[in-house]
Amino acid sequence: MLNFIQIRAAFLKRIRSRFSNSVNKNIRQPAMQQPIPEILNRCLFPILGVLLFFGCSKDNTDPGILVDVPTTFNVRMIEHLDSTGRSLSFQVSTIEFRDCLNETIDYNLFQNQNSVQLSLNEIVAPETCMEGSAPATVSILLPDLVKYSYKVQISLKNTIENNGTLINEDTRYRLDMETFNGFQVLNPELLKVPEHVIWGSFAFRSEDMATISQAFFQELEQLAHSGTFPTGDYGHFYVISDQNVFILDQSPSDLSFRRNFLYYFSGDPADLTNLLETYRSEYSADIDILMQDDLGKSW
Repeated sequence: MLNFIQIRAAFLKRIRSRFSNSVNKNIRQPAMQQPIPEILNRCLFPILGVLLFFGCSKDNTDPGILVDVPTTFNVRMIEHLDSTGRSLSFQVSTIEFRDCLNETIDYNLFQNQNSVQLSLNEIVAPETCMEGSAPATVSILLPDLVKYSYKVQISLKNTIENNGTLINEDTRYRLDMETFNGFQVLNPELLKVPEHVIWGSFAFRSEDMATISQAFFQELEQLAHSGTFPTGDYGHFYVISDQNVFILDQSPSDLSFRRNFLYYFSGDPADLTNLLETYRSEYSADIDILMQDDLGKSW
């Protein structure tokens, strides 16, 4: 591209040529009594300078700059259950699958008696990669939620901000967000796990073992009893109807048949332990029994 001095010289030459021709035709024109350089400096060059400035300005957008943090996250509410109490937890995962099974997400959390501020910052690669493809994940505890309502802000690297409200009711949590820039909430409503309940599944290898499953549930129902549970997402399980329970986050199994369960239990835990040990020891190769309770214990 020609520089400014070259362009100016070309303009001067062209103007002198035109001016000379005009003077030869009519040397008495009053407009030409002013010197040529003064006309150019006062009128043409300021205009030319503006045009060159806009025509040659550099685009500051650098397409080579990459953002490490994925723009979209899943946020799922779940109760963290423990014998000393329970807390709400945000389970955050990337929608994008990563190259290791154990990648995590760096975050900042600020919580007080009125508000919760969460910033999702970046993906953290592990020191030792467990090879495989899976989302990066992190579990974020929100302890001591005693009030009914909290202001919530979920941001990406403290820049993209989303505001909302977290409602803490007796039987449920509700997360009402005004915007969802960069993330989505998988369960805006989380029902609280009732007290004195057990849930799980009984899996068996073949249809011929259905009688073993029936025998197990007959003995289990002598210790525990069924009840009516509102339909919805409880974090650890999902109640579709009174007799239809889906257990969330179950490990894959090569056993073909499975029956899920949800019962109230307030008896002696030793009775449950004895029942499970009896079936596990006798049919260890052909069955798989999973059980949890509202105190966070896995049986």
